[in-house]
Amino acid sequence: MSLYSDNPTWEKGFTDAGTALQKITGRGIKPVSVPSTSDYEQVVRTSITTRKTNDLVKWWSGYKLQDLASTGLLSDLTDVWNAAEQKGWLDPALKPNYTFNDRVYGLPMYQSYWVVFYSKPLFAKYDIEPPTTFADFERTAATLKQNDVTPLWTGQSDTWTSFIPYQALVAAQSPDYYTKLTQNQAAWTDPVSQNALNTWKDWIDKGWTTPADSRLADAPAMMKSGKVAMLPIGTWQNSNLKLAGLTPGEDYGAFFMPTSVAGAPKSTFVEGGAWTVPTNAPNRDDAVKALGSWLDPSVQSVWSDFMADSSANPTVPSTDPLIKQIQAKVAQDKPVLLNRFYEAFPSKLVLAATTELSGFMVHQDTGPKVLDSIQKTSETEWADWKKQTG
Repeated sequence: MSLYSDNPTWEKGFTDAGTALQKITGRGIKPVSVPSTSDYEQVVRTSITTRKTNDLVKWWSGYKLQDLASTGLLSDLTDVWNAAEQKGWLDPALKPNYTFNDRVYGLPMYQSYWVVFYSKPLFAKYDIEPPTTFADFERTAATLKQNDVTPLWTGQSDTWTSFIPYQALVAAQSPDYYTKLTQNQAAWTDPVSQNALNTWKDWIDKGWTTPADSRLADAPAMMKSGKVAMLPIGTWQNSNLKLAGLTPGEDYGAFFMPTSVAGAPKSTFVEGGAWTVPTNAPNRDDAVKALGSWLDPSVQSVWSDFMADSSANPTVPSTDPLIKQIQAKVAQDKPVLLNRFYEAFPSKLVLAATTELSGFMVHQDTGPKVLDSIQKTSETEWADWKKQTG
């Protein structure tokens, strides 16, 4: 089956997992990658209206999936989901993120938690322990900067990555506010958002972040060379760090971003991507049937090992020592699980917000104007979303 993806570094994983899938279903996977996220979205939205689309399409969960499902061009996967759930291959709590109008239109590809990866050699060199409080985090950043190491990777060259500091700094203050924001029950101009941008500006002014035009693809090499010490990202990045020649547990570790307000609950962002099947797919029926076995442990063990991340099937254990530690920490702390920014709002609002935040990274004195602009767009896009979805 042909697969559209925006992750060229995952092609081997797709192919290898497809080989395991073929043993069960008779169908393997042939990935076709479009490396630019913005270009990829345009290609998918255009191609699924035709018979030239692929059999499988990698997409996102949450509002982005609902947006695509609202076109009527995605296949109903409700029966596939229910069968997998009955086998214990899916956590029922994930279902709302893949549902539109009470029907399922996607299956999770993986289960990632958002952490801060850090360079163990740099932390050891400057006698730094992984921070457990926000004050510790800022002291860590100050120490690294004093030793000519850029503390934190951030960047807007990829456009979508501009939300990373914002979501982290908002959730560190109030997971409840972030949740309300995703439900159109809070304003972007509220003090929590203002505080987030003020802190972010302070970090940029102090030289704690990489240049605005930094690319995420370069982050693993920057960590390997000792130019940057910390990378806030989903655990799916673990495989890319390995591809860069870094060894988990030796060259890097991970911690969760600490809370910045006394009494605020611990939280982490989660994401899982989405397998979808266009209604116009050349091999639509076979693709839907094959997805019924995607979560089979024999397939997931291959895919999970490649991803070096958590499987969406809770019965499949990770073999990666760092991921095991992260899973244990989640089980111990029971943090509030938040839907990642990219999937947590209507698509046009995400695009507008990330564009504004990208501009903020270059012109940090525009914070109030940025939030005002996002708020105005939010009011329009939520209204349009209600009209679109009824």
